[in-house]
Amino acid sequence: MTHATTSTKQKKFKKKTIYISICICISRAARAAESQQEHTHIVVVFDEYELVQETMGKKSELLLASNPVHKKIPVLLHRGRPISESLIIVQYVDEVWPPPASILPSDDPYAAAIHRFWGQYIDDMFPPRIRILRGTVPGDKNKASDEMTTALLYLEEAFVECSKGKQYFGGDSIGYLDIALGSHLGWIKAVERIAGVELLGGAKVHNLAAWADRFCAHPAVVDVMPDADSGERPAAAAEVRVLGSWASPFVMRVMVALRLKGVEYELVQETMGKKSELLLASNPVHKKIPVLLHRGRPISESLIIVQYVDEVWPPPASILPSDDPYAAAIHRFWGQYIDDMFPPRIRILRGTVPGDKNKASDEMTTALLYLEEAFVECSKGKQYFGGDSIGYLDIALGSHLGWIKAVERIAGVELLGGAKVHNLAAWADRFCAHPAVVDVMPDADVLVEFTAKHADLMRALLASK
Repeated sequence: MTHATTSTKQKKFKKKTIYISICICISRAARAAESQQEHTHIVVVFDEYELVQETMGKKSELLLASNPVHKKIPVLLHRGRPISESLIIVQYVDEVWPPPASILPSDDPYAAAIHRFWGQYIDDMFPPRIRILRGTVPGDKNKASDEMTTALLYLEEAFVECSKGKQYFGGDSIGYLDIALGSHLGWIKAVERIAGVELLGGAKVHNLAAWADRFCAHPAVVDVMPDADSGERPAAAAEVRVLGSWASPFVMRVMVALRLKGVEYELVQETMGKKSELLLASNPVHKKIPVLLHRGRPISESLIIVQYVDEVWPPPASILPSDDPYAAAIHRFWGQYIDDMFPPRIRILRGTVPGDKNKASDEMTTALLYLEEAFVECSKGKQYFGGDSIGYLDIALGSHLGWIKAVERIAGVELLGGAKVHNLAAWADRFCAHPAVVDVMPDADVLVEFTAKHADLMRALLASK
């Protein structure tokens, strides 16, 4: 008897260009295809996807063209067509690459709706609170920790309901809700250590804790999950650390410079009124923030740090004019002028040191008029003091914008709103909206609240100097 041989069909998909770690979904699709061929004798050949790394603080032309609305990662490019928003991409992957590995429940619209609900809940709850616990945005860390704990308790109940006694939210295999929550596990574990909190370790979420271990060990996950201690992102952060406070304009200078260069860093928050042993050891002369720790070696004074960052991490993002020593000297001159003029007068207008507020306001107005002229001279008709991109003088002055806006409200004065500095006012809007700035520029209202809350402590600290 002659046995017929089943013919093998090959389907080749164009290379998928993918931003960030939705690698889990693609890997699951490939594994699904492997599983499918065992049953149907159809071999599905997948090209490996390409992860195109975006540089932090500098959005590529490809990203801007692919996601012109939000201008952010991730973007999946499949056959040249872009799809944005991570959970939308996950659903697209599920629909384009067929079962048996279904990510969303395919035969139960209600179950699929429940998974989508919890996926949205996770995205609403976790990213903003993880940023607070990381110290990259201002906020109450105790409150953020409590809210994440409450969210995990809800998700413990959701796991019991969705898993129906099986290993994953998706049942026997990883599903939509596993991916939605599991993608945050590396950072959840990291912020437990950074902020000294317990989130997944408690007995109240024992099902979720066991699920997390299974998820991280899954073959589709294990190679793309960053390790909380030594993974790619934490290792980069450990190499570059910034000792400082989110409210400090001088610390902001360092963060903007690093973000312009695409350097990942860890912000180690100092407690106001209590200098850490690390700060005292790193800056024994001035005993103040910011301090940049690069491979364990400390560099102090914000504008010195900015120049160091510019020299250590190469172009294309040059902060000081690299081919014109005279222009670089002019930028340094105005940077020093800003530091001489603005901080002492901002403190007077905040009310943290005694002084004539009218005089301080007049002197700041005069300084801004000088800087209006400097902007016209340095920018040469372009968007920034540095020309087409943010430079040294942009960082030097821009770091004070949050506090300038705050003291306008605290003291009832007008500094940047006048017609006499219209170029500077327009520049300020552009600077604050820049991708390297927008996430680290403190909101003026938050700074006003900060001043009211810490006024007595600030006065005591300044009086002791």
